[in-house]
Amino acid sequence: MPKGRPDGRSLAAIALVEVFEEAGLCIRLLAFLCDVTRKETFSRFYLGTHRRLAGRRDVESQAVALAPLADLRAMLTHPGDQVVLDAYEAAIKNRGQRRRLRRT
Repeated sequence: MPKGRPDGRSLAAIALVEVFEEAGLCIRLLAFLCDVTRKETFSRFYLGTHRRLAGRRDVESQAVALAPLADLRAMLTHPGDQVVLDAYEAAIKNRGQRRRLRRT
């Protein structure tokens, strides 16, 4: 998962830049997702939506995988990643409930 260090910009702005630099994706942030404290670092995660591929060839990672939610638990095995996945699943469930309420 893309991560960066504070450099004077907002954490949301850093998130946008890091996803672009590390995955070559342009995204739109939808909402705060969760904070995860690890041994020596703190990471803030956001819920976002993919806007487009940037078409960059100088992406910082060796591989980028867009995976279905059902496959993520097997792919992301760090305990901190599980916290993020729990928050993501709760956010998706809540967004679905809000959409159903708007339709009625």
